[in-house]
Amino acid sequence: MQTTSAPPAAAPARGARKPVAALVLGIVALVTGFTAITLLCAVLAITLASLAFQDNAEGRGDPGRRSLAVAGMVCGIVAFVIWIPVVIAVAIAAS
Repeated sequence: MQTTSAPPAAAPARGARKPVAALVLGIVALVTGFTAITLLCAVLAITLASLAFQDNAEGRGDPGRRSLAVAGMVCGIVAFVIWIPVVIAVAIAAS
């Protein structure tokens, strides 16, 4: 009697983790408030989303996860755009 096992799961595409990381960092940037972590996460989200777009253009990324990269880029940009005026206002108020 032979037992059959499920075929091994396919490994994710080489660039499939970047869109997920971009989205997670973008969300973290939005919810952390106005700290240095916000700026760091926003910049990393934008960078990883850009790298994911490059991977997709070169055929290395997972095209199904492009929307995650877009969402990560949008969250990162929004967090960055909100962060800058607040920091400028705090700097002006402190001087």
